[in-house]
Amino acid sequence: MAKKNSDLTLGELATEWEKPLPELLKVAKITLGKAGASEHYRVSQSQIKRIKENWDSALAVRTAVTQPPADAAPPFAIHDNRPDFKNLRFPALEFKVWCHQDVYEGLEHQKHLNKRATMALRQIVAFGHTSVTKGCSGETNRGWLRSPLGGGSNNHFYLWWARQGSPALQGFSLGRDDVVVRSVRHHDNHEALGTGSLSDYVSVEREKLGEGAREFESPWNQEQLSFINSDAPVRLAYGRPGSGKTTVLWQAVDLRTDQDVLYATWSQKLVDEAEQHFRAFAPTGTRIHAYDFVKLLGQICRQDIKRQPLRVAREEFEKLLPEDRTGKLYGPWANRTGALFAEIRAHLIGSLMAGEVERSAGSDAAPLLFDSYSKDKRVLERLGKDAVDAVINIAKEIQKVKPIASLFPELDFAVQAINNLKHVTLPQGFSTITRIVVDEIQDLTLLELNVFLELAKAISKSSGRAPFMLLAGDEGQTVRPSGFEWGPVGDLISSQIKKPAKFPLQESVRYPGRIADVLENASGLYGTVSKAKRPRRQSRVVPEDYRQAQVFHVAIADQVAGIELLRKLVEVDGVLVVTAGENVPEWIKKEVGDGVLTPVESKGLEYQSVCVVNPGVELAAIGEPSKKAADRLDNLYRRTQIDQLRVAMSRTTETLVFVDIGATSAELVCSRNLLDNPAPFEAADLLDLLTLPDITTEERVVNRIRDAQTLIETRPARAWQLVVQALDMLGEPALHNGVTDPHLRRETVEVTLSIASRLLGEAYPEGVTREDVLTVASSALDQLDSKEARRAFDSFAEWIGDVDIEPFDLFDAVSELADADKWLRWALSSCAQLLMAGLEAGAQDSATAARFAGNVGRWLEICSFSGDVGVKCKALRRQAVDVLLAERKAKEAETVLYKIDDVDLKPDTEDQIRIGNLRRIQERWVDAAQAFELGGAHSDAIKSWRAAAKWEDARRVAQDGGIEDADLDWLLRIDAVVNATPAGLSDRLQEKEKTRIAELRKRMQMAPTRGGK
Repeated sequence: MAKKNSDLTLGELATEWEKPLPELLKVAKITLGKAGASEHYRVSQSQIKRIKENWDSALAVRTAVTQPPADAAPPFAIHDNRPDFKNLRFPALEFKVWCHQDVYEGLEHQKHLNKRATMALRQIVAFGHTSVTKGCSGETNRGWLRSPLGGGSNNHFYLWWARQGSPALQGFSLGRDDVVVRSVRHHDNHEALGTGSLSDYVSVEREKLGEGAREFESPWNQEQLSFINSDAPVRLAYGRPGSGKTTVLWQAVDLRTDQDVLYATWSQKLVDEAEQHFRAFAPTGTRIHAYDFVKLLGQICRQDIKRQPLRVAREEFEKLLPEDRTGKLYGPWANRTGALFAEIRAHLIGSLMAGEVERSAGSDAAPLLFDSYSKDKRVLERLGKDAVDAVINIAKEIQKVKPIASLFPELDFAVQAINNLKHVTLPQGFSTITRIVVDEIQDLTLLELNVFLELAKAISKSSGRAPFMLLAGDEGQTVRPSGFEWGPVGDLISSQIKKPAKFPLQESVRYPGRIADVLENASGLYGTVSKAKRPRRQSRVVPEDYRQAQVFHVAIADQVAGIELLRKLVEVDGVLVVTAGENVPEWIKKEVGDGVLTPVESKGLEYQSVCVVNPGVELAAIGEPSKKAADRLDNLYRRTQIDQLRVAMSRTTETLVFVDIGATSAELVCSRNLLDNPAPFEAADLLDLLTLPDITTEERVVNRIRDAQTLIETRPARAWQLVVQALDMLGEPALHNGVTDPHLRRETVEVTLSIASRLLGEAYPEGVTREDVLTVASSALDQLDSKEARRAFDSFAEWIGDVDIEPFDLFDAVSELADADKWLRWALSSCAQLLMAGLEAGAQDSATAARFAGNVGRWLEICSFSGDVGVKCKALRRQAVDVLLAERKAKEAETVLYKIDDVDLKPDTEDQIRIGNLRRIQERWVDAAQAFELGGAHSDAIKSWRAAAKWEDARRVAQDGGIEDADLDWLLRIDAVVNATPAGLSDRLQEKEKTRIAELRKRMQMAPTRGGK
């Protein structure tokens, strides 16, 4: 080791510091200029000090993301020019839509409804329903469904439609899932509506909705089209809630063909919706691989990752918080456990860059992690030294009990995924990906975002070209503690891939003008936060809007009256009740139960009416901007409060209500100011307004299953409660209060089974048992009346109850169920790696190898296999054949062998050798010899020809292969001598000669082998 007091070369310095030379040279070059690029350059002690300062300030680790990486991706090799839309081809629609002439006439008279009508029709084509759907009460129009289109001048219009099987379409002969769109009607018009004649309808082709050509107006505004039509290889869409960020990501995929698209987001529900959308609108030739983030991590890390709701991590964190015996441990974080939790998740661990620590979960890595965080200049500037020191001290105390990173398994696995992508091969099938699409990126920490960037670089190394990257997010919706900020995100993407082209989406396309105004007022609250902590890119364009909105304020004097109102509100269908703050207050949780959600839990839901509870308390706490440096943590707290309030309010599409319970005068003023002079309402008035007398059973069921699909990720107990209610509400279709729509009945059963199967594979919520789940699932299966469905569910329940059981009965049962993906998919995906391991182990086990004569391709799909299914299928079957041949199970081996495509039609392949081994076991020597010859196994071919006593063929093979075989030579000489026997010799032989020939035969049989054996 070099002496510290003398000058060192940079190479020697790297050795002394035990740092990677390339990383050290990077820092040296930043510090010293070009001279620092050589490992032989000698540096003085003062230069070493400067390099050390830069290293410690994280230029080599955290802020090094602003420098071009050594392994930057090669140029983008694909072009993103849009093909002519007329040349695109699409698969058959699952939901075919028939539109009555009255719809066209209605839209002609109400032109301002055209865009909303197009959006509604696109939703029906993709999902079979719109995001908000109302029914018709009474027998007159029973079965018709209505979707709000908006209106103007105190008018409101609905699109009337129905699905095949509805009572409204009795006698109307259409396909199983066809949809009839009948009319555009004023909200007061409930006159009886007939179907009319089939000749009055026009089929709504996808092409009419894709480009907005002919009958229907384009739903895209110019901002959205700029992103959709761009050919920039790295694109970033940003905007407020309701600005169409998800929509532009989808449409940018829909208008290209011959693409392999990896689509990812945090929400499993959004992944489902994306897949449904792409099935309807993605052109033939485009392949979609959709993942939620946890499943994608599992695919890269090759293991199943348990999904952990954020609240579970928060509860565990609070249990591990150390006691502050001195009163100094928490410092500025005293009484701020929520902010402390967010800081540790988002910044202590979530801002890790690849290479900073090899494995953040291990206790050995923790000191390196703490050291890097405490010396990061950006962190010190943001929090101050006292707050940073407190974070480290608290984390060290937690680390004594449990590895700090293990509190956040998704972050722990993100580190592993990055390491895998840097040092291990890609998951099978990923090298062909040409486009990575990531939605809701504000939910990702820098560490998690870096997984996608490393994935893009790994793909570029494997395929020679970098995939395009399309991303969307809103810095003002960071309800998860991700520490998301556009500046560091842009720097990271620029350094690792390419500087992104940025597309602001400023026009609200989801909310009526008045709701958008309230959200704008909430954005104004960011003025109370220091400029450095405000979300950026929050500007707004107000479009011409014809939709109605209602904004109300209800003040309740005390908690007793407030609880009474909340209990009633959570029972009102079509109304979402959500807190303004981070948590549901204990006094509400205790009395109202699971009916009131937090902003995090409400994300992804969409309701006509939303009641926000106690906004005044949160608004008053946000307060006025502080100019004190000591209030930096308050800035963080205020920023989070505002984000959560905006998310809670943005769940509505029509009616927004603030409900303040026991609020002070100042808090009430805060609420009213934000709503901008709302109409004051009493509790009874509110219930009168929101309790719709004409709500149908269908609407009640729809509301429950939609909510359940979202809440299963954050509030599984509530999700289970809702599907049990929905299943019970189906009733008998023939009765007046039963659900008649067969599509809705089927969907309700499928959602129930989906959630039931997920609960079987995950932890049961408090108060729910395995027996409860199995009982409800059995009732749902009764509705399906399908033996195949029951067998699939029962097989899954049996296997997940004991995963040591071979999975082949499960594979076969699911394979027989054509639409199993609709309800068993998520449960299977959560254990996909375990299933894959069982499948691969089964191919090498003689007890199960024979089963590979089954539908192995379908089994691989069940395992979420991402590679070439055909290639993997052949490989597994070949393994199974080899095992069976080794056990001499000829019949089973032959059955599996001949399931391999064209196995006996391709010469010079290893499969010919397998055929030869099979025929040898069967003692079909000629067939064996011929197969061995084709496979190039000359020695085995010679042995088989000899076993068939075909010495001439054996000699031919030996000569072709250059093989010397003394035995074969002798046999051929004997054969030649025998063949040369003179005619009639046996009659001329003397007795002694006959005796000697007999002795020769005996000696030949008794002759020892070479070597005396």
